[in-house]
Amino acid sequence: MQDNFDATVQAAYADTMDFFTKLAADDDVRKYVCPPARHGRPGFTIFYTPPALRPVLSIIGQNPSNFAGNGTWTAEPNGVMLSGTIPDRNSYRDDRHFFANSLGTLFDGNEDLLADAVGLNAWHFQATSDDAKAAPQRLKRFCEATTRTVVGAMKPKTILCFSRYAFYALSRDRKGQPIKGTLKAEWLDIDESRVWYVYHPTSSRTRDISRHDSPIVLNEIAAYVRKEKAA
Repeated sequence: MQDNFDATVQAAYADTMDFFTKLAADDDVRKYVCPPARHGRPGFTIFYTPPALRPVLSIIGQNPSNFAGNGTWTAEPNGVMLSGTIPDRNSYRDDRHFFANSLGTLFDGNEDLLADAVGLNAWHFQATSDDAKAAPQRLKRFCEATTRTVVGAMKPKTILCFSRYAFYALSRDRKGQPIKGTLKAEWLDIDESRVWYVYHPTSSRTRDISRHDSPIVLNEIAAYVRKEKAA
């Protein structure tokens, strides 16, 4: 199983680099596949952390933003994280970007879940949230298919989606079940994983709802993990 997972991840990175390299010749797509930190060369990241087989928790967001926090788009660690290679660093822990800081606050009381969580995105190109949503469908659909393949090989016990695009990419548009006490959160069993969807914690349009729903969902995830361990 480990060998299959490793091969799947390696193939996902190689295939994505090939696809992005081909798209780099298209002026309409180039800004998505050649981020500023790559100085005109194709670049992307699938994972925010080193990949791992059968993690207790996988966190899936929409797309990479600025790994350098308040730094420029060309600043490190953007160049490192968007190199198109499998990361050996944990950007949740090692980089002080807004998303990492928000996760630290949200996981207060559930730090053990975050410590070994494997992070990735539905879409693998760097962009602001609104720019990412406007990206060509062929690019987004390729990334979503890659995410499904990687997650299927990774087989996480639980998944927390901070993106409705990630949630529906995994569920193939199946609606989830509402979670009692939350405003917008949902859950659904997909293959071997239980999947939760919570609004993104950093967007100005969604962070208030996320602030309300996330603690409820994280406590539910922790209870589910404890139950599975005891079974």
